[in-house]
Amino acid sequence: MSRTEIIKSLRSELVARGFVGRGRNLRVIRAEVAWMIQLELIPTTSRVGLSVGICPAALTAAGWPSRANNRPIILDPASGGVEMFGHDKWDIWHALDSDSALTSEARKELLGRLSDAIWAASEAIATLSDLRGAADAGKLSAFVRRDARALLER
Repeated sequence: MSRTEIIKSLRSELVARGFVGRGRNLRVIRAEVAWMIQLELIPTTSRVGLSVGICPAALTAAGWPSRANNRPIILDPASGGVEMFGHDKWDIWHALDSDSALTSEARKELLGRLSDAIWAASEAIATLSDLRGAADAGKLSAFVRRDARALLER
């Protein structure tokens, strides 16, 4: 499966669950928290980049950020953000790597499970209180911007 096919498959899975958007940027806005997915081709590699951005409404004075990498909390399911999604990071890594030995069926199954996990996390963390609980439980071990960290520690 090529990187473009991986992106199309993952995008399709996320849209089927309720994420909306055009191209490689998808989002869902919950009660007090917005979730954004950014899919990208990582240059000079065989991997697809997947960033999950989370933004509490309390930090949106200038409006919702348009890309996942502009969010105050950024998770990478294939590395430090895996605690949120409950999957082995190496399974996710292989699913996002077009050179991995996974069959198309196995890759699609993993991408479907990852999409389910991202959607479930977005449903479970819909308020600032939910986000603080996830932070207290150690599920936000990836990048957390200083203003978001201060908001979560209140």
